Amino acid sequence: MKTTSLNCKAISFSTILLSLLMALSAYRSVAQKNTRSIELNHNITGSGLGENIGLGMGFNNGDNTLFLGVNFQRKNANLSGIQASYRYIIGATENEKLQLYFSCGLIYHNSAFMSQRSIQIEQQCKPEEGHHYESLSFKVIESYSALGLKLNHSKKISTTYSAGFGAYETLNKNYDKRMYRQKCAPALQFQFALVYHLSK
Repeated sequence: MKTTSLNCKAISFSTILLSLLMALSAYRSVAQKNTRSIELNHNITGSGLGENIGLGMGFNNGDNTLFLGVNFQRKNANLSGIQASYRYIIGATENEKLQLYFSCGLIYHNSAFMSQRSIQIEQQCKPEEGHHYESLSFKVIESYSALGLKLNHSKKISTTYSAGFGAYETLNKNYDKRMYRQKCAPALQFQFALVYHLSK
């Protein structure tokens, strides 16, 4: 159990560090001259918190994109926190209609609820306990690195599809470690995003 927790923390720390280093390396060029875009993304992760919707602004410069936005849980449209990510194009077709990219990013939930599936699992594992799992709120940080494809449908509209690996960590000090949902664990992420370029 202790080894799993240490591995999870190592994965989480290394992904966060990678995100920060790549974002800092791109910041200078992006800050000097950039175009902007509005992004709406939908992602599913293994954190037990269900589906997330991200809405925010992308700052693009050449092969670099920084994204900052708010995070909603799809369940009950709960505004749970913020998202930040960095995307770097590593290859493209000659007409640039299809681009391969690497990305890394963070999701910080200040007040998140478990998904309906996670609630059902907890209730099945401990039917004798009278916990109201629906009302439990968590502070969680998630970090992922991913590979994805960006399809440029026109000068204004693009879509992205990615799959990633990382970890999540629950920051609540009073977290019940007897729960089936682990406090910290490696996880997968799948994301789809719709991008509208304000100027291109």
